[in-house]
Amino acid sequence: MLDCQDTQSFDVVVVDKPVISFIDDDFTICEGETFTITTGVATVQNSDNYVWSAPAGYGSFDSPTSLTPIFTQVKLLKMLEWLH
Repeated sequence: MLDCQDTQSFDVVVVDKPVISFIDDDFTICEGETFTITTGVATVQNSDNYVWSAPAGYGSFDSPTSLTPIFTQVKLLKMLEWLH
């Protein structure tokens, strides 16, 4: 059995999961089109850092760590299917 004499304390901070909300999450972006995510379209709570991503082959974001990136569509994608 160990005979420990020292103790140490520390705080644990639990961070809530980010909440991402879209004003209208049931819309379609046609192949080859772009869509700008603006602060009026998407809001994020409980987070200061963002990384947007899309399923492989569907498209890309010009600045994935920005709250308001531009998404360029490669395949036809219904946003409701992608977000859920």
